[in-house]
Amino acid sequence: MEKIKGHILLVEDDKNFAMVLKSYLEIHFLKVDVVTNGSEALKLLKDNNYDLCILDVVMPIMDGYELAKLIKKNYPQLKFIFLTSRNLKEDILTGYELGAIDYLCKPFDSEILLVKVNALMDKVGSIDISENQEIHIGNYIFNPSFRTLSINNTSKKLTIKESKLLQLLYQHKNKVLSRDVAQNIIWGDDSYFIGRSMDVFVSKLRKYLSEDSRISIENIRSEGFSLRIDD
Repeated sequence: MEKIKGHILLVEDDKNFAMVLKSYLEIHFLKVDVVTNGSEALKLLKDNNYDLCILDVVMPIMDGYELAKLIKKNYPQLKFIFLTSRNLKEDILTGYELGAIDYLCKPFDSEILLVKVNALMDKVGSIDISENQEIHIGNYIFNPSFRTLSINNTSKKLTIKESKLLQLLYQHKNKVLSRDVAQNIIWGDDSYFIGRSMDVFVSKLRKYLSEDSRISIENIRSEGFSLRIDD
């Protein structure tokens, strides 16, 4: 059963980094809202019940430390962690003194962050979002857990990277999946050579999905790819 493990507010003024991190967490069944400063975060905090906040420190209008003080005052049960390039000892001590349950310095290991976040989400429970793990893509049935893509009683076993790429494309269906986002999430690298490798995987997915003419994976020049499903 697919579940959302928790609802996270990510406060980060680097939009590209925020989108990469958001996509990485969402592919692991976490719902993520993104804002670029503390003032915007306070507006969302009034209307949503978040399980965790991930805070940068250096941001315009209101920095992460000021936001942390207000979270501690107005939402004392809400947990937050800092994820920032401020890595001096005094910065880290300040973060913990403000009530952070963790302080991670950039660059960071995304798997370690995910483990820490999942450990917190296990404590707050989970929310069902569907009755099973099957995703319908046109006439195909995609099961991310078993990495199978099925149509007309035939099933194709996908590789780990093929499955992750199809998940990302589906999450962005009829929108653009940024090439950089996909490369960083799946390969951990956005270099030219990884980009050529990604093109090969996209071509494979096009072939796998070719039995349904309503489905296409479009190449959006200089941006990325888009999974289109015509009704």
